Amino acid sequence: LDLVMANVPGKLSFFDADLRCVYSNQRELVFGGVATGDAGKTLRDLVGDEVYPEIEGYFRRALNGETTAYQRPFTRPDGSAGYLQVSSSPHRAPNGEVIGLFTIGQDVTSLMHTEEALKERNAELEAANAALATTHQQLVQTEKLASIGQLAAGVAHEINNPVGFVSANLSTLGTYVGNLLALADTCERSLREVAPEGSAALRAFEAARAEADLDFVRDDIVALLDESRDGLDRVRRIVQDLRDFSRSGGNDQWQMASLETGLNASANIALTDMKHRVTVNREYGDTPELECLPSQLNQVFLNLIVNAGHAIADPGTITLRTGVSDDEAEVWVEVADSGCGIPAENLGRLFDPFFTTKPVGQGTGLGLALSYGIVEKHGGRIDVRSTVGEGTTFRVCLPRVRPTPA
Repeated sequence: LDLVMANVPGKLSFFDADLRCVYSNQRELVFGGVATGDAGKTLRDLVGDEVYPEIEGYFRRALNGETTAYQRPFTRPDGSAGYLQVSSSPHRAPNGEVIGLFTIGQDVTSLMHTEEALKERNAELEAANAALATTHQQLVQTEKLASIGQLAAGVAHEINNPVGFVSANLSTLGTYVGNLLALADTCERSLREVAPEGSAALRAFEAARAEADLDFVRDDIVALLDESRDGLDRVRRIVQDLRDFSRSGGNDQWQMASLETGLNASANIALTDMKHRVTVNREYGDTPELECLPSQLNQVFLNLIVNAGHAIADPGTITLRTGVSDDEAEVWVEVADSGCGIPAENLGRLFDPFFTTKPVGQGTGLGLALSYGIVEKHGGRIDVRSTVGEGTTFRVCLPRVRPTPA
């Protein structure tokens, strides 16, 4: 039996109910950093005072009928650091009473190293997968921006000409209407000067004037012309917003651009379906242009403004701010909302790919991750501060000059 036990691949021991070692196969392993000795020693003698309370707990559970196991660092016989796994199981008398416990200690250093290497590899694969997904989404967004840019250019070309002549015609029509109203006034004055009061001619004129409701028409026709001009201006702004938003057609062309132009275009597009419940305040500083990829920065602004709008459940406010650093090396944009705020435990994960607090189906969790990547490409940074119940402010800081490629 001793020969068999001596060849068990591990440190095999039997302890009695008082946690005294009754049998040991004497393999050179250690418990808790203290070498195992001969049979007859107590568990405290074998493991030392420092780790005894922890290990005693496992052994007591085995005496209560449980099978337990623990792992801990230990010093191997050659002096190197390793990991020891000790499994314990109850030893019962024929009547079922627990009279002691068996333990087997095994050096699992190689297994632990393999598991650690596997965890590291899995983490690398997860990071690579997240980066791949982000890159894919960025390519998709770039293609979308390119399509929007082409569409905007086509729309502008097709719409600008008719808008131009309609606008010119409205201007001419306004002049004609003014002349006709002036003529009507002259005719009325002349008629009243030559026609006696109560004459048939004057009565006929007044009846026709009342029938045409000339006083109302005089006021309404001016309002109609003003509304028509305003409608044309809105068409022009929509087309210009599309062109500004997709500036450079989504191509990676670095150029000088204005923050405010892109911010306004992005806000007008993002808030189309929110304008009845969200008030937008603009607090722009005297910011110089910066060298950037305009369409990509506009995507960042769009993401931040859309998120701000979604954070506002009741009528609220979004404030857009711009400014320049004291040394004028950086410009910055702030998007602040009066929404629900972000819990502190989520702030550190906002820019992680696939992290979202929105309900399933309402967000991919890639918007802020993409925005972070775009800002990082520009050599900038995104800062966020938030108070639950009060709102959130994102600040995008960007160097005015294109960063030198690493």
